[in-house]
Amino acid sequence: MAIIHRPANLDDFPPCPEDARGPSHECAIPCPIGDNAKRRVRDCNRDCERAWSPDPNDPAVVARECDLNGGKKPWFSYHRRIVQQPRYHGLTCEQVPELRPRSHGCPPIDCQGEWDYSTREEVEEQCTGMGEERKRTFTVTTQPRDGSGLSYGETKLAKPCPSPLSETMRCPTDCVGAWKDVSPKPKCDRTTGEDIVISRFHVTTPAAHSTPFPGRRRLQGAPCQHTDGDTRTKSCPRDCQGQWVSQGNACAGKTDGELVASHKYQITVRAKDQDSADGGEKGKQCEDPLCEDRTNCKHNEERKQRCPTDCLGHWEKTTESCADPGSTNVDQWRKQIASHTYKITRDELSGFDGKRGSGCRDDECADQNDCKNDEKKFQLCPRDCLGSWDKTEEALESECTGDGGTRTRTYTITRELMNGGAPCEEKNNTQHSITCPTDCVGSWDYQNRTALLANECAPDTGTPNTKGFKKEVFRTYTIFRDAKDGGTPCDAGLDGEQAANNTRAFAYCPAVDCVGSWNATVADLCAGENIIARKSIALPCTGSMMQMQSCTTRVLRVTGIRMRDSSSF
Repeated sequence: MAIIHRPANLDDFPPCPEDARGPSHECAIPCPIGDNAKRRVRDCNRDCERAWSPDPNDPAVVARECDLNGGKKPWFSYHRRIVQQPRYHGLTCEQVPELRPRSHGCPPIDCQGEWDYSTREEVEEQCTGMGEERKRTFTVTTQPRDGSGLSYGETKLAKPCPSPLSETMRCPTDCVGAWKDVSPKPKCDRTTGEDIVISRFHVTTPAAHSTPFPGRRRLQGAPCQHTDGDTRTKSCPRDCQGQWVSQGNACAGKTDGELVASHKYQITVRAKDQDSADGGEKGKQCEDPLCEDRTNCKHNEERKQRCPTDCLGHWEKTTESCADPGSTNVDQWRKQIASHTYKITRDELSGFDGKRGSGCRDDECADQNDCKNDEKKFQLCPRDCLGSWDKTEEALESECTGDGGTRTRTYTITRELMNGGAPCEEKNNTQHSITCPTDCVGSWDYQNRTALLANECAPDTGTPNTKGFKKEVFRTYTIFRDAKDGGTPCDAGLDGEQAANNTRAFAYCPAVDCVGSWNATVADLCAGENIIARKSIALPCTGSMMQMQSCTTRVLRVTGIRMRDSSSF
């Protein structure tokens, strides 16, 4: 056993310089011998060292050995090669025993190589969208070889090369298309203003997906920006379109040819200008010669026109008479005359729509809905009934004698009425009777006062009675037949007084005239009075006489005395 010298403290001994280290990291500087108080001796001993040969840790050696036997069986390495000679007091090679040979299996050799494109993505990125094929190839640099174990017959499988050594994909096909002008070249329709198609897109190569590498998803070809049949359009100008629209019943109830809004202009399609990018052509405004501005009609613009005018007229009375002045007949009656003539004061006129106004209307015209100017209206002349009484009422009444009874007269129609003439006052042979009045019949027993006095007064009648008056006598009026039916009443001659049966008229028999005077004059007594009284103081009259008198000198009957006016009393 070699003696190993170790320093007490490794830090106290300078390290071996790097450039003095050997292959086995031994220090190549001379190893100091002995101890030194200031410096300890470092361990410099090295044993003899052996190494395996062939070296199992050297891949090149392993490959070489395995190549020699094809890698089918194990190979051996021996512990013979000396790689470190002993130094200082290290073990010698004879002292270091040789180890038994070792058996080594050959490791499998995997296939080695590389793809020209490391990933499939790289291949896909090379696609240009034209549906072309793309290939990826594996180049083998080391063929695979199975390895062997430590014992014969034991096999270690190597990683094989990819199979196949190339793979192909078909790239996706991008859509290819182009715009093609429409032929023949279309023209704008200014009535509709619709855009026109100037070109269409035609797909010549439709997009298609790829046929991918195994395990990869399909790639879709890029679509065209337009689909097959897409069109490019060009805007067109549009001209205004419109029309006059009738207002229908605008003239309803109007018969005098008034101006009305008969139509309104309705714009159904408004003008539209072309897009400036397509030329900017202007659309025309609506045009109509009846518009206020014939080159630019306005929506809801009104057009005023006249309504139909109805006829106006009236009947005018003529001068014809039912009595014919030229006739020599006693009866100048005419059966029929033209009593009226129709005069049209306003003719019917057509309105804006060609509809004529209604004709003059009158129920008495030949055509009630269309009277004609100077049309005549005929009228049957009325003929009055003609008749008379055989006696007038006065003549009939004159036949009455005051003795009562009836008198009769008869009405005879000599001409019947015609055409609404006036009827007669009575029917034919109508009789009218009247009752004649009966006059009153009466008489006085004495015709007058003289006869009364002559027959009733004796020679001594002048002798006063006890009251101082002479003898009073009377006469009597007797009615033998009363008046009736308006007959004349009896007149007894009493100053207009109507006599009644047995009416008496008194008188005094004649006597010597009284002589006396009044105590007052009438004028004195009538001053402011209506009735006066005065007393007679005549003598030799017996007693006094009182006279009552109205200042109006009207005759009054006082105390049975019939008195006359004062001047004659």
